[in-house]
Amino acid sequence: MSRFHAYEESSAWVVQEWELEVLPHGQFDDRRSNARLYQAWTDMLRGRACPSIEDLEPIGVAGPRDILIDLRSGIDDPELTCVGGALIADCGARGLKRLSEAPAGSYLALLAAHYRYAAMVRHPIAFQGQRAQPDGERSSYRGILLPFSSDGKTVDFVQGRISWLEPAGRDICDRIRHELERALEHQAAG
Repeated sequence: MSRFHAYEESSAWVVQEWELEVLPHGQFDDRRSNARLYQAWTDMLRGRACPSIEDLEPIGVAGPRDILIDLRSGIDDPELTCVGGALIADCGARGLKRLSEAPAGSYLALLAAHYRYAAMVRHPIAFQGQRAQPDGERSSYRGILLPFSSDGKTVDFVQGRISWLEPAGRDICDRIRHELERALEHQAAG
């Protein structure tokens, strides 16, 4: 498997290193929703190097953390055909039409940072890392990008999904700590 390292820096976010992994057909580290998306992509291959965009059903990119990037108008600032609600909320903006409109450090920007490479290698790209939140907490994320073609030769669409875990807030941690202490006291008394 090929591995690459990339870096992103923004004034609002910490410098982040992540590892890109080119996924050969039939190999994927099981990570639930990303694994299901990868499996659906491999099922659409049917002997081709890259699945046809016509095989992708609209429901397949309608998830809250999904995007569909349309490269037909240019690879430098492609159009966003579909952006999931959780990604829109994370960006704090509605009506995102182009990739350049994604705020630096947003999950959409992290997801889209690799679309060129997925289009170039014509294979799925998986990546993961951590994002520092403005409050100093860190959240872990994992993403996948999958190339599609409308003519069987050129990759002109990239489907993506990113999953993330938000750190529990202080109030939730305090409640868990309190319940754990109560359970330990109950166990010691019993």
